[in-house]
Amino acid sequence: PEAADPAARSRYESAEFVVGGLCKRCVEALSSGVNRAHLVPPAPGALLQELYTLDGAGTLIAYDVYDGIRIATAADVPGIAELTAPLEEQGVLIPRPLHELTRDVHQGFYYVLTRDANILACAMLKRYALDCAELGCLVVSPRYRKEGRGDSMLSFLERTAISAGVSRLFALSTRTMQWFTERGFVEVPVSELPERRQRTINLARGSKVFMKGLNSPRELDAEELFWAADAPQSRQARGG
Repeated sequence: PEAADPAARSRYESAEFVVGGLCKRCVEALSSGVNRAHLVPPAPGALLQELYTLDGAGTLIAYDVYDGIRIATAADVPGIAELTAPLEEQGVLIPRPLHELTRDVHQGFYYVLTRDANILACAMLKRYALDCAELGCLVVSPRYRKEGRGDSMLSFLERTAISAGVSRLFALSTRTMQWFTERGFVEVPVSELPERRQRTINLARGSKVFMKGLNSPRELDAEELFWAADAPQSRQARGG
């Protein structure tokens, strides 16, 4: 085995030493005021790919938030609308007029997963009772599906809900029932929804109602460990 080969082991340790030294230099640069540092492999075109594509070709060490989830702002409305439009046209999501989307973003209901200001996923978390909230409009860009982005959004919003005192999270879906049930949601009748939500639901769409009890962040940690260890599965996340 290569690990038993002294020469191979020496090359590995040498490479590890070099990379470790480069990472240390990057951290020093960030500490001196540089916002981002790149480690680029010595391959043809790697530098151009790293600098001019969204996913890059190497390793980025950033002082700012390059890839993360945050609450949406007014500037995100066009990106959210563009992301959800194809699913609205397919009837998967209920069409949301731009003024309604803008209002909901202003009220703090929407969250986005971004990479360098590009929206990769979005979701809505809207409270209907002290202990009950809706997870809706969970959409991942087609380019980044099957990479766990939907699970990241779900986990983040579940923790956000728990922090706000929510103990029941529900979602309406016409297409992705299995995705929700695999993540602890249980199908319930419409009567289980808060009265205010029952009055606005469009029964003609035939949406299924899924609800999940939220107990503690520790239980969510256990779920995440399960999904990390499980075999790769379809990660496409949609709700509405």
